[in-house]
Amino acid sequence: MTLLQANLAIALLAAHVLADFVFQTEKGVEAKKRVWVLGVHCLVASTLSYLFSGLWSVWPILLVVFATHVVMDFIKRRYMSPTLRSFLIDQAVHLAVIGALIVAVPYITDPVSRGYWYDEVSVHFYRWLLGLAGFLMATYAGAVLVGLAIRPLQPQTARDAVTDGTNGLPVVKSSLEGFPQGGRTIGLLERGLIFVFVAAGQPVAIGFLIAAKSILRFGEVGRGAARKDVEYIIIGTLLSFFIAVVVSYLTRLGFREYGVTWPAS
Repeated sequence: MTLLQANLAIALLAAHVLADFVFQTEKGVEAKKRVWVLGVHCLVASTLSYLFSGLWSVWPILLVVFATHVVMDFIKRRYMSPTLRSFLIDQAVHLAVIGALIVAVPYITDPVSRGYWYDEVSVHFYRWLLGLAGFLMATYAGAVLVGLAIRPLQPQTARDAVTDGTNGLPVVKSSLEGFPQGGRTIGLLERGLIFVFVAAGQPVAIGFLIAAKSILRFGEVGRGAARKDVEYIIIGTLLSFFIAVVVSYLTRLGFREYGVTWPAS
């Protein structure tokens, strides 16, 4: 892979993560049933891809990303249910488009060019962008992946919790609820911390994070939480940790392939 292709891969990946997982909220996903909302999302994804690439003469990047987002999001909304399988198919298609652009772009631009940001601004631009993309994948993309993976378990645990309760007594629903978005915020923080630990070359600290959260979570058993609720929480926690560790080390591998030692020794 040439430096041009490496920079383009980082640019397109960062743009995709920002457009799909940061700038697009859950309400935005639902609102994409409206044509203008879908159009804005696709425009954001294509514009970011074009801007991050820094290849001003390669305007087909803008058109290809916009068109593929429109087609894929339309198909997903029309024919696919919001499941983990649909999510993985959607992401696989977007990654395939990114891969195709990485292969095709060198044939339609000056192969010596490495992008405006690299040539004119800073040789470190794409290194920072790679780090940002990795962090956002671990945190925000990880949140979506965990949520979809454990969603099939939610209806059953919620129904059992409301009807069974401790010692056979019914449980008031409000007593089962935490802070709004509390679980999501905790997940973002724990995955962000894991990414930072790996970046700092201190993966051992992940063990202390797991131990601390395990103590808090197993305390739910002592307070009479239903076993299914506890298992649901543990499954989500372990999956969250797994995603964060995998993405962190993949980002580290990306830096190594880019010719950067990360973390610094």
